[in-house]
Amino acid sequence: MVRLVSRSNNHGIVLHLFLGILSLFFSLSQPMAAEGTGGQNSVSAAAQPSGPVHAGRITFLEKTVRLEGESGTRTPVLNDPILVSDTLITEAASKAVITFRDGSKMTVGPDSRIRVSEYSFSPAESQATSAVDIVKGAFRYNSGFKVKKPSVSFNTPMALVGVRGTALEGVVEENVPFFMMLSEGEGLLSNKGGQLPLSSGQATAFSSGRVLPPGADKMPPTLTEQGMGYVVAELGSAEPPSPTLTPEQILIDAQMNQLSITDQQRASKTDPRKKQSLLAPSSLFFTDLTPASAWKTFADGWGRQDFLVTSAFAAARESLALLVDAGKLNMFDAASPPSEAKANLLAQASRQYPNAAANVANHSNSQQQQTKANQQTSTKTVISGATQVAPNLDEVAQIVGAAVGASSDVASLVVESALSVTGKTDNAGAASMMAAAATKADPSVAGNVSAAAVNAMPADVQAQAAVQVSAATVAIAPEAAVAVATMVTRAAGAGAAASIAAVVTQLAGASAAADIASAVTKEAGSASAASVAAAVTQVAGKAAAADIAAAVTKVGGSEVAASVAASVVQMAGADVAAAVANSVTREAGPGVNGAVAGAVIQSSGANAADVVAAVAKASGMSTDSINQAVRDSSKEVASAIANSNAANVNAKQAASTVSQAATDAGAIKESVKGIEQVVPSLERAADPNQNTPPPAEEVKPKPEEKTEPVEDVVPPEPASPS
Repeated sequence: MVRLVSRSNNHGIVLHLFLGILSLFFSLSQPMAAEGTGGQNSVSAAAQPSGPVHAGRITFLEKTVRLEGESGTRTPVLNDPILVSDTLITEAASKAVITFRDGSKMTVGPDSRIRVSEYSFSPAESQATSAVDIVKGAFRYNSGFKVKKPSVSFNTPMALVGVRGTALEGVVEENVPFFMMLSEGEGLLSNKGGQLPLSSGQATAFSSGRVLPPGADKMPPTLTEQGMGYVVAELGSAEPPSPTLTPEQILIDAQMNQLSITDQQRASKTDPRKKQSLLAPSSLFFTDLTPASAWKTFADGWGRQDFLVTSAFAAARESLALLVDAGKLNMFDAASPPSEAKANLLAQASRQYPNAAANVANHSNSQQQQTKANQQTSTKTVISGATQVAPNLDEVAQIVGAAVGASSDVASLVVESALSVTGKTDNAGAASMMAAAATKADPSVAGNVSAAAVNAMPADVQAQAAVQVSAATVAIAPEAAVAVATMVTRAAGAGAAASIAAVVTQLAGASAAADIASAVTKEAGSASAASVAAAVTQVAGKAAAADIAAAVTKVGGSEVAASVAASVVQMAGADVAAAVANSVTREAGPGVNGAVAGAVIQSSGANAADVVAAVAKASGMSTDSINQAVRDSSKEVASAIANSNAANVNAKQAASTVSQAATDAGAIKESVKGIEQVVPSLERAADPNQNTPPPAEEVKPKPEEKTEPVEDVVPPEPASPS
């Protein structure tokens, strides 16, 4: 039987041997990097990690900080890993920040003690589980990379807190009510008194684990500001700077994230007596949960009292005097009736904090912005790291799809990050596949992710990528054809406009041809009008020719009318010449009637009388006047014919590229079909960040446990890893 142990210089051999065998198994059982879609090489496979599975790293240290784990006590340095079951301890005037592998950050202040009791994170499975015991001290948590299946919880002496979305901070101290403020996200607090939901901008406080306080909307802003002010005094208002990880550390973190949730949980297992919550021996949810008895029971149960720093508690009680007094008056018990003493305390609080509501709101906004920035940084780090170690493009695409499915507001950033690995994903095939994966997860982001994919490419690849990306995304979301054509043309420039318009039309269908041609011309400029009109007409066919010519002329203006009309009829044929001349004349207005009629006649070989009649009807002029105008516009006609000839040559040359891109798009669509699509945007409009409260069953208090010392518990043998 193999027993997995935590990091230790003397006892890590077994773990390293096991993970080495696991790495060899994966390298033999998984296929080598397969050929990427569209003939591009895929990402090469990466080796599995060879060390313990860590939860994160210590990314900020101030003064005296210790880590206690199975191997004993150690003094960390910047970027040192913190393992599951490690306890972090800070002394007076000290501070630390843990950055977890998903990019979430937990800041702890002076005289604090927290323990990472559970952690696992897999971007491929879009799942993260984090459980932290907060024994004492001020703390702040800002979430990182968003996943579909988050489970984040904090166990305190007063309540179990489950959160999503989140900017959370609070204070856990002896003989001080447990204070918590949720600046962003949703939370659910549970103790023996029941459950209390918490929403963005709300705060609450607990005096006992036996009862629930009044609803979070009833927490006085003045008391909230005092608790908030204490946290800011202990931790600061802004997140401390994080050191840059070395390439080796980045690779190790990415390899850890590549492990399945099951493998991470298996590798993290420790002696059950040591893995249980720091708060478990006291059975805090089922005892007399006054702060003093809770901490005494905790200390007695573990035989440890070195963390009970009397001076720190005294300072906390003084700084949080209103909260302490409110607790004594049972203000945090929903069943407690109003009283004169309570009214007097609230009046005192109002005098002490006259601008409480505004200050609390400002702080919440600041924390929301900090969390947003942290989520963006986390997205870049996680996705680029996952791309580095993924064995092929298919796996990267699945991770991209899962990330966009979890949070479409960072869809473009996800795609850009996946395409940032030089030599692996900086090619058109990868760009089209990542954009397709994101579009499959959420079709509403098709235009933005298509542009992001093109922008992520080297300059010499962008034109090719523009065509392939447009085809791939529109094949999946034809309803987004105009958005894709617009955004990709904006990203790639006028040089690729005709090919973009053509391939989008081919995938979206002729019914969208005029709108697509109009949108692309608007972005590319009037100089591209004839080329765009010819390319789209070549794909859409003669039935759409008149509408295409009119749409492009409307955007390009009268100066391009003759060239557009000539290029369209040259591509569509003489039998639509009169209709095209009529539609272009209607949009171009007076002054170019002769040039339009002459250019159409010469480029199509159509019956001159029919074309002149069509132009005369559209302009309200006589046929004699139109004939005279044709004779007077010989120079303009010649110029229009030259432009149309060049436009048609370009359109025909691009035809094979367009056709191949459309074919490749079908293969890409098949490769990403397994990506789960999010619910329609209208259904999630009320909750765009998916910050719904955790289900009640995820944050239920633990079943009642006996309070015998841990030494008396005989644990079962841990299962041998399979």
